[in-house]
Amino acid sequence: MNSSIFSLLFVHLFCLALLTLRFGICREIACIPNEREALLKLKHHLKDPSNRLSSWSATTNSNCCHWAGVICNKVSAHVVELHLNTSRPIFDDYGFDDEAYRRSQFGGEVNPCLVDLKHLNYLDLSGNYLLGVGMPIPTFLGTMTSLTHLNLSDAGFYGKIPPQIGNLSNLLYLDLSYTANGTIPSQIGNLSNLLYLDLRSDDSLFAENVDWLSSLSKLEYLDLGGANLSKSFHWLHTLQALPSLMHLRLSFCTLPHYNQPSLLNFSSLLTLDLSYTFHFSVISFVPNWIFGLKKLVSLQLMDEDQEIDFDYSCKGVRPMVCGKETVFGSIKTGGKEQEHGTKEA
Repeated sequence: MNSSIFSLLFVHLFCLALLTLRFGICREIACIPNEREALLKLKHHLKDPSNRLSSWSATTNSNCCHWAGVICNKVSAHVVELHLNTSRPIFDDYGFDDEAYRRSQFGGEVNPCLVDLKHLNYLDLSGNYLLGVGMPIPTFLGTMTSLTHLNLSDAGFYGKIPPQIGNLSNLLYLDLSYTANGTIPSQIGNLSNLLYLDLRSDDSLFAENVDWLSSLSKLEYLDLGGANLSKSFHWLHTLQALPSLMHLRLSFCTLPHYNQPSLLNFSSLLTLDLSYTFHFSVISFVPNWIFGLKKLVSLQLMDEDQEIDFDYSCKGVRPMVCGKETVFGSIKTGGKEQEHGTKEA
């Protein structure tokens, strides 16, 4: 009986192998011609001093699915990802070769031909020197509605965030850090699928309010570092209501006067960075509401008067030197009661 089953299985696998050879089920994919032309046009408008895009050639290698930084769908052969970022070298004891890093960056123009990549879902242009410095984020990016991942961090753009970004309703990841100034457009609140949002700036972004954040119920990571929130009087109540928020970074933010609540929700918050924040009121160095964050595992409250950095792991009671105060604190974990207090150092 067993031998019959094995025989049938062998015949089935043999037939499947023949079908694969006959119809090319496993044959190599070749990119779509009009998408190849769009990529070549994109290359033509980019400056590439280190020749990173040497594989982008219709004569030597016409299959754009094999080009550097290009990823195609294995079934449809459509271009689905473009990795054109430049990573900053890691510092060591000797620093790093800044000139070599500059040579590796892309410059030039991001041509609107990108919109011809109708199936593109991942675009990373971070770390480059596009358009020199000072040109705003291109508005045509707001038409690329197939995108789920967009990273323009430190890419050379600088200006107002185009409200058209709010049209990218499929986005899960958006990083516009160090690319923008002016007022944060409320249209970002249309991105209801966002999991990750980074809008760090050099004190150049302003938010009239943060009500637009209330629709981002799936958001897990938020960085508003450097933003001026001085008119966002309800920032704390808006942020604490985000049910999925696990990581919140507000370093170097300007915060408004507010009455400290005794209890906030922040049901999922794991890490909180309030380093170097500026307040329009005199508040305790460690706001009382922080001691109610039951799941918090990392808290950063470094400021200019502080003697040491403050990275708080909530797994027990230990003293933390915070400027002129020594703070004793633990947050309820594993069913244990919290305790906290301050005394003059």
